[in-house]
Amino acid sequence: MSGIRVAFVLRMVDDLTGRPVRGSRFFFTSGGRILRAVRKEEGMYVFLEPQEDAVRLLAEGAGYHRREILVRKNTLDPTDPVVHVRMYGKPDQYRSGGYELLTGRLPDEEGRGPAEILAERLRPVGLTFLKGQQEGGKSLLSFRGFTREDLAGRPYILGGMKEPVPFVLEERRGINVYLADLPRETLQNAQSGAPLIRVYRSVTDAGGAYAMPVEKGEECRLL
Repeated sequence: MSGIRVAFVLRMVDDLTGRPVRGSRFFFTSGGRILRAVRKEEGMYVFLEPQEDAVRLLAEGAGYHRREILVRKNTLDPTDPVVHVRMYGKPDQYRSGGYELLTGRLPDEEGRGPAEILAERLRPVGLTFLKGQQEGGKSLLSFRGFTREDLAGRPYILGGMKEPVPFVLEERRGINVYLADLPRETLQNAQSGAPLIRVYRSVTDAGGAYAMPVEKGEECRLL
């Protein structure tokens, strides 16, 4: 047993919550062969020597998208060779917590990261859709309800739609009346009583993972 050496450790972290993945068991393959790992607490998987200097793995686990991982052993601290791996949940993984998946362009200009963006859709602003009409290529939208939030200039979606499209409330025209860049087809499919919902996205950086409101000009990340 004294000859056993740790090659590296993968710590599987949920991208949205920033917490270790405890409920799912992950399996790893490399070049079609199964790589054995010792599963530990806190979402950690220990890989023992011998391993190649550069190991490309495919991680798979229930409720998460498959992810390819490249581990270069010479870049790791030999006293603590831990690699933190962000895993991106499938829609069902977050449904109970109010999260769904929107497919969009990558926010990273270098093309790194997932091809999916998590957006929180269960944070209504307090208004529901009443009616709408076209006005000069835009949509004039009327809502019911009350909110203290300044809604103009931010992207939203309407709840209850099969394929929701983010749009911006561009200008307030009256009490609960806004001019928006809502496409004609989306307006035609909008249902009275649908909640107006602020769009959020998952952000991962050096500080961890958290939900951040999508601001005007960032809608392309959700298209």
